[in-house]
Amino acid sequence: MQLFEAFALLNLAREIFGLSWRPPLTLGLLGLNAAAFFAKGRVLPLLGPWTVSSCGFDGQRAYLLVRVLAVAARGGSSRLRWGGARGAGVAVLALRELVRRVLASQLLHVDTWHLYYNMTSLLWKGVELESQLGWPGLARLVVWSLFTAPLFALAASVAIAWAGWPRTLRATTVGFSGVLFSLKV
Repeated sequence: MQLFEAFALLNLAREIFGLSWRPPLTLGLLGLNAAAFFAKGRVLPLLGPWTVSSCGFDGQRAYLLVRVLAVAARGGSSRLRWGGARGAGVAVLALRELVRRVLASQLLHVDTWHLYYNMTSLLWKGVELESQLGWPGLARLVVWSLFTAPLFALAASVAIAWAGWPRTLRATTVGFSGVLFSLKV
């Protein structure tokens, strides 16, 4: 970690300790994101390997996983094979992988600056919203955003690809920015 990055994180800590009221859910989310970043997957081993290529959410992979689920839902799961799994087991694996990528991609940050800017934004928005909605209201909003933010990113990349730029389907999204944007709106 560079000196400026350490200074930025110390500045964030100074902001937290300077609050007159410390919102528990907001601080918990800050801690979860920081732990996921610094531990690189050791905190959440169920989410598997902790790299952009293994945890990032992109339109192409999401489309393939959704197609597997659609084939299984139509009763065509006997044709499906994935690794050692066959049939309906493939649909379970595809659903697990889709959920894993949706959740892990939002806890994965590319570098310290990415983490710092997202957590600064979370602190600012979290204090305001948690004081107005209470922690249960903010928790509902965050959980809803955790699942819908990647879907909006997927819809945007599909729409842009349909308009003539197919490379957007391979663009990978990571970080808490989608959740933060939904908290902002």
